[in-house]
Amino acid sequence: MGREKWQAGRQAGKLGYTGNATFNKGSIMNAGFVEAWQRSDANCFVFHDVDLLPEDDRNMYSCPPHPRHLSVGVDTLGYKLPYFLLVGGVLSVRGDQFLRLNGYSNMIRQSGLSITRPADSVAKYTMIRHLKRRPLTWKVRGKLLRTSGRRYRLDGLNTLKYTLQGLHRHPLFTHLLLDVGTPPENLIRLDSG
Repeated sequence: MGREKWQAGRQAGKLGYTGNATFNKGSIMNAGFVEAWQRSDANCFVFHDVDLLPEDDRNMYSCPPHPRHLSVGVDTLGYKLPYFLLVGGVLSVRGDQFLRLNGYSNMIRQSGLSITRPADSVAKYTMIRHLKRRPLTWKVRGKLLRTSGRRYRLDGLNTLKYTLQGLHRHPLFTHLLLDVGTPPENLIRLDSG
């Protein structure tokens, strides 16, 4: 897929929330990727939760041959990796790999790519203390994980809809204000039931 193809497909039909409402993290990451990819010739992308601070500067923010899960140990999780197959927190990936994955996904292995990780002693992060939103219920999380193997090709970059509401360039970063709409009604019902 070429960069120009994203120009035509990136506008969402419906304007949803741009505040504190529940949102789809994968959609935000995918929209951020598309916007960055369109605006540069970069081929290395690091997806980084804003509440994580690296503890060791030997943990390289680069894109080796395989996607790299950089946040192996987080202080609030006892510096243990709770789920070996999940790659949340901090992930570095090349653009061509991200396209192959159909966007931000925990389904890296299903796409034929391997996950690499730095040594536990280097890949440590401190989580900034903050009030956390109520997470999805285990029922919803379980269903999403169980169905993700068949959903990842049908739900991702290829179905992404969003609206770019603002772009502000700063010396060290670019701030994007993105609206990815509201969560699907079936997810809201499943989570509340």
